[in-house]
Amino acid sequence: MSQENFLDRLTDKIKNVKIIAYILLIVAIIISIDQLTGAFDNFVSRAKKWSDFFSNKTQIDTTSTSISDSINNKIKTYSLNIFSIPENAMIYVEGKFVGRTNKQIELSSGSHRIILRKFGCEDYSEVVEVPRQTVLSIILVRK
Repeated sequence: MSQENFLDRLTDKIKNVKIIAYILLIVAIIISIDQLTGAFDNFVSRAKKWSDFFSNKTQIDTTSTSISDSINNKIKTYSLNIFSIPENAMIYVEGKFVGRTNKQIELSSGSHRIILRKFGCEDYSEVVEVPRQTVLSIILVRK
């Protein structure tokens, strides 16, 4: 086999490898675009759920009293809607666990310390004034 023939065959193989590399690159880009599209669709779906939730809650009277409190102590309670991203964070009111986000809770009038906890995120703490504040929307910071 001559040296020229060998170089020609080697050049052809290099061209084939380049073509395969380009094909693999195109496949990787298509997969990435597909994953981004799925993530965007998931985001849009969640945003629509939140929008629907807010539009439904605006029709609720947030000054209504809790039946059990009315019977027992005649204490008026108010609704506080608590949302977080990511969802399913633990909600503590005055140090007592009351549920997970996204949730509507009933509180008496006045100041209340709200703490949100989620594994992998920093705790969030805020004092809210009820009934002046009716919604608490928090984006938790990852550790």
